[in-house]
Amino acid sequence: MDLADVLTTIPLPATIVLALASLAFLCFFVITTTKSNKDGASPPPPPPQASGSWPIIGHLHLLGGPRPPHRVLGQMADQHGPIFTIRMGVHPALVVSSWEIAKECLTTHDRIFADRPATLAMDILGYHRSMFGFSPYGSFWRETRKMATLELLSSHRLDLLQHVREKEVQTATKELYAYWQAANKEQGQSHSENLKLEGRNGGVSVEMSSWFGEISLNVILRMIAGKSVGYLTGGADSVKLSKLLKEFFELTGRFVVADGLPYLRWLDVGGFEKAMRKTAGEMDVVVEGWLREHKAKRDSGEAAETEKDFMDVILDAVGDRQDIDGRDSATFNKATSL
Repeated sequence: MDLADVLTTIPLPATIVLALASLAFLCFFVITTTKSNKDGASPPPPPPQASGSWPIIGHLHLLGGPRPPHRVLGQMADQHGPIFTIRMGVHPALVVSSWEIAKECLTTHDRIFADRPATLAMDILGYHRSMFGFSPYGSFWRETRKMATLELLSSHRLDLLQHVREKEVQTATKELYAYWQAANKEQGQSHSENLKLEGRNGGVSVEMSSWFGEISLNVILRMIAGKSVGYLTGGADSVKLSKLLKEFFELTGRFVVADGLPYLRWLDVGGFEKAMRKTAGEMDVVVEGWLREHKAKRDSGEAAETEKDFMDVILDAVGDRQDIDGRDSATFNKATSL
């Protein structure tokens, strides 16, 4: 039986459908083939992987060596070009060493690169990836970014809080002058690691980088939670809070072995997971206290518009909602404020 005999046994409607389907497939094949030849017969090859990778750990031994990581990556860029990949344990990572390509990544293809890898710090310190800077790209991140942009970083809000920045600079300058007077009067030793009395000429040497850092920290704390730490002669609570914030920021940027080799998390190499959990618990107690104060102030009607900080704004926006993309309002407020 030849093909003609087979076709004669098929009903006419089915024959028409079969012919149309064959014609559609042929047109699709011709169009895609023409487009492929026009745009390039094959997709571009993937970026090269840098040499020096070891089994299991990848390039971690190079990045954790005595040379600074940016020097190591710069040498790799000289060998492999402006874009290449490395292995951070079991995770591949793309390295870009060209401002033109970086611009493409952060503008044209920004959504592709908007996601963030899950790290131990994001999970423990970031309220299970609820912090704005740690959360993955999605509806929750977009909502949080919109709120931060419109309510905290908008020109209107910055104008309303201009007095906060001016007040903190004035307070820091006055405390510096008062400390100089007290140090010269008592001829005693400084109680601050940022100051040292110069007995020969009655001056006081100041660690300016730390002093400016404290001003910046206080401005941020005032704008977000209405709080501040002491500059030079702060009490025990201010010193404790300043130390806690320093530990929090240091652990936030810490790369631990479990980030590259998740199956070794149970070992807690370096004890960083234990330290993160301790710091996260202490930080949550502090921020929870701030949130209770803001709720009490809101309920009493004491919060003036010009004095509202970011926590007040979030309370007005979300209230006591129990489901904000899987998070309650308290967790959302604390995570976003941090």
